[in-house]
Amino acid sequence: MATTRSPANWGFHETFTTDGSGWFTSGHVSHVPLSHAGEDPAVVLDRQTSEYLRENIPRSIDSDVSSIIGGTLKVLGGPGAGQTRIVTGWNRSCVSPDWRSMVSLCTITLDAPLDAWFVPGNSSDSSIIAIVASVGQKAVVVNRFQWTEVIQMFGNTLGGLVADNTLTDVNVANAVLGNGSVGAFGMCYQGPSPNWFTEFVGNRMHRSDGITLLEGLDPQQRCPAYGLDKPGSMGPWIRWVVIRRNVIAGVSANSARCLKSSANCEPNTCGAVVTNWATTHAHIQGNSTSTDVVAEHNKFDCPAGAVLPGDGGYVMQCPHCVVRH
Repeated sequence: MATTRSPANWGFHETFTTDGSGWFTSGHVSHVPLSHAGEDPAVVLDRQTSEYLRENIPRSIDSDVSSIIGGTLKVLGGPGAGQTRIVTGWNRSCVSPDWRSMVSLCTITLDAPLDAWFVPGNSSDSSIIAIVASVGQKAVVVNRFQWTEVIQMFGNTLGGLVADNTLTDVNVANAVLGNGSVGAFGMCYQGPSPNWFTEFVGNRMHRSDGITLLEGLDPQQRCPAYGLDKPGSMGPWIRWVVIRRNVIAGVSANSARCLKSSANCEPNTCGAVVTNWATTHAHIQGNSTSTDVVAEHNKFDCPAGAVLPGDGGYVMQCPHCVVRH
């Protein structure tokens, strides 16, 4: 890998990222039509969710082909949260030929029906959905990273795996990336960008900046029904994460050299496992809604005189999160 030995490069960019942001629509399903033999299962979007679809799909597409096909429908919240289905088609006729108005509610066909936990409708008891880019099942396994930048599973990752890698002198001094050498990033960024079912297992980190789960909310972006349009309902953007059997040893050069006034590091601090790392970057507002995280059987080797953050290396501030030393 290319090296970043100079401190000037520690806040520069990612060595690996999935960069899966981007949305087609988000909101509610009006109803689930009955499917007949030989027909794909489908959902009918409500008016506002159909309108977002009209706004976001490129205008130049053919009437029968769309970039939405192959995208992923995710149940973000409410009953049935966590379900995902692949989009196999949609009824282009729901939008006027000039794309300026809606003709009818849009129907989305799926590769499999949503299960019985899913609740259509537009009430506080209904399920909340998003249709986003398909980014999932990425595995970063048995690699060596030395003097590199962050290894990151970005928003919309589904089933990402970072396992059995060796990281040496991986310094990350970038508040937007959460200051972790390895991490997951879920946020409202170019639409809903949740990060689900990610695992960090068996990695060995030497003089590096730890493992960080970061949630953020870009105030310039819209995340209908789940973000800015619904204050108090901003997330969770990170759910169902496992952090297990990692070894984090020593103090990174970034931490060893930083000043207390720096927003990008804590002086002489060992790497840790951190959830809900809240950034103060001008355009990204930290959130604190990550949930359903298991961190267990990790080992921290912090030298004398250095600081091991939190509860023995765990800075876990989230509901339904479990730490096992």
